[in-house]
Formats: sequence, structure tokens, C-alpha cells
Amino acid sequence: MFGGAVIRALENSGAEVRAMVRNPDKFEARVPNVEVFKGDLDDPLSVEAAVSGVDKIFLCTPMDPHIAERECRVIEKAAEAGVQHIVKIYGAVEHDDDPLVTQHKKAIDQLKASGIEWTLVSPNSVLETSILTHAPFVVEEGALFGMSGHGKVGFVALEDVARVAAHVFTTEGHNGMNYEVTGPEALDMYAVAEQLSKAVGKEIPYNDMPEDEFTAMIQEATGMPPEAVETAIVCHLRCWLQGKAEKVTNTTAELTGSPSTSFATWAKAHAGEFGG
Repeated sequence: MFGGAVIRALENSGAEVRAMVRNPDKFEARVPNVEVFKGDLDDPLSVEAAVSGVDKIFLCTPMDPHIAERECRVIEKAAEAGVQHIVKIYGAVEHDDDPLVTQHKKAIDQLKASGIEWTLVSPNSVLETSILTHAPFVVEEGALFGMSGHGKVGFVALEDVARVAAHVFTTEGHNGMNYEVTGPEALDMYAVAEQLSKAVGKEIPYNDMPEDEFTAMIQEATGMPPEAVETAIVCHLRCWLQGKAEKVTNTTAELTGSPSTSFATWAKAHAGEFGG
């Protein structure tokens, strides 16, 4: 998700981009400045080949128990290859020391000790994973489901995160910075349902559930094991409920010169995927 969006944002930027993908059949290089490289972060030799000759790396990995292992491998190989700058995805949600943030911190500690210049791009909860993944439920059940109560979230559009990362890649002066990227307002899921209803043209209620019931529903719907549901979904929504995702910044406008996308604008653009 992040990697593909950043690559698209770097098209025609003048930068020569190497896109490391596991399955080249699922990624199309639309412009000459993007090279498709078949590789796998779980394969040290593959990582070594991918970073060879590279000046800058955008580092992002799936939200699973292997974040630290994969990212530390990339950082190690990058240092050996003389990479100058690593831009790493982190997050603006204030997690406690849950498994997700522990994984990220281990990678960040290695990054800071590597001698490579580094920048963190830290989005608040991204609309494409936080809300768009509800679309099948909305189409089938006509409702949103969650466990975050009235906790407000500074939801951010993926495109805005990619624009910030592309800016960091193509300009100087970002070493040691942590750029927290959010949308222009913080909304709870009841407000999300209200605005989404207007965009889609029909009422979409929000059903707030106890954590154990919501977790069981997600496991049944997706087939994900409990630890994966915790890392990828539940730990984030628990933070929403506790008010740890309310942060709103002006980072996108300050760095790129254009404002972040409002939820209403995003919802209108994606209304068709929710049955509108």
C-alpha cells in the first residue's frame, strides 16, 4: 500500500526508482523512471541485491510479527551498501508498548545507530486501511462495525502520506525528522458514518461493539489468527477508544504546499466502493 503509493508519487519526479515487489505480475511500471525488481524482504540475498546502487530507501513492511526482523535486515544491508538515506514509515497514533510499537522501535533503534541519515513519516490512521476495508461489510450488511466508541481520529488519506514521503525523497534537510501526517480534522466513527452516509446517498449506521465480540467477528470474517488481528487491527482501535489518535497536524500543507484531504472529500471519491 504505502510502497505502491510512494512509487506512483515519484513517477515523473526525475528520480530513478527501483520498485522491489514480490510478484511483478501485480505491479505495473507505467513510466520509464521506475524499474521493477523482483525480491523478498525475507531473503537476505534478495535484499542485498535490491539495495545495491541505491541512494535512498523507502522502508515499509506489513503489520505482522516480522516487522523488526525484516526492517533490521534492510537497514543492515543498506549500511553495507553505502545507502545515504532511509525514509521509514512509523505512525502518529500513541500506542503503548504493544507488540506493534515494540517491533517498530527495535527497527528505529537500529536505524539511528546505523550511521545512515533517516527520516520517519508517521501517518495517523490511514483511510484506505481504517475505513475502506469496511466497504465489503457496508455493501453486505449496510453498516460500519467497530470498537472505538467516541474516540476521535485524525484520519489521513494514503495519497497525502505518499506526497509527503515523495517530498522527503526529492528534497534535502530532513535528517532526524519525524513527520506526523494527519487529515485536517479528528472524527469519531459516528461522524465517519454520518459523512459516509451523505457521500453514498443512504444511511450507514455505526455499530460499536465490545472488544471481544468485535475481535471474534473479524477473525471469523477474515480467517486471520488472533495475533495477526491484534497487530493489524485491534491494537489500533483500542488506541482510538482511549483518545490516542486525536492528533491533527498541518504537516502535509507545510511540506507540500497543499492541504490534506478532508474525510468528506475522500468519502465522495470512494462512494462507489461503499455501494453509492
